[in-house]
Amino acid sequence: MQLIEAVIFDMDGLIVDSEPHWKQAEKNVFSSLGCSVTDENQRETACLTTKAVTDYWYELSPWKSISKREAEMAVIEEVDSLLQQNCIAKPGFFEALILCRESGIKIGLASNAPIRLCRTVISSLGCRDAFSCVLSSEQVTAGKPQPDIYLQALQTLNVKASAALALEDSPTGAMAARSAGMQVIGVPSELHYHEPMRQMADRVLDSLIELKLSHLQIA
Repeated sequence: MQLIEAVIFDMDGLIVDSEPHWKQAEKNVFSSLGCSVTDENQRETACLTTKAVTDYWYELSPWKSISKREAEMAVIEEVDSLLQQNCIAKPGFFEALILCRESGIKIGLASNAPIRLCRTVISSLGCRDAFSCVLSSEQVTAGKPQPDIYLQALQTLNVKASAALALEDSPTGAMAARSAGMQVIGVPSELHYHEPMRQMADRVLDSLIELKLSHLQIA
């Protein structure tokens, strides 16, 4: 059995259930700027970068009181505060880390979230040393669903795409990893992600608890 050389984790929705934090922060910040924030709008923006979400709301309901960058940073600040207060790993995450480490597989993190939040999460969970690279969409030209962040992660880890696996909770992330030439295991964080995930991922799991050594073979 030939194992892959690297596993790259997404973060939001896969390692931690941060979506409630994002929704709360975005509703608080953009509502205060005069936007009418609805659940439907937030479903549309769920997989976007923070900058793209800010652009989305500005186009719908422009404000003048602060800059778009200041609005974006206000959201990030609030999410960071919420994560520091309540950061709980999703079931199976630590077991997945142990499985990879004991198998000699390199571990990376590639997230659309700001690097500040990536560092907060892995520090709060006490697993910073497990990751050989931690990348945010802020550090590449374009976030997911573009493949840039995965291509950068592969370069940083010095691993070919054919020998790497992405763990993703959303179709957006799966598309990015697939475009980078990687294997993809989907762990959908939302019910409506299941069907598109079946089209994009090599395998779909209900939870990281189900991840086994047999899933970490080169296809």
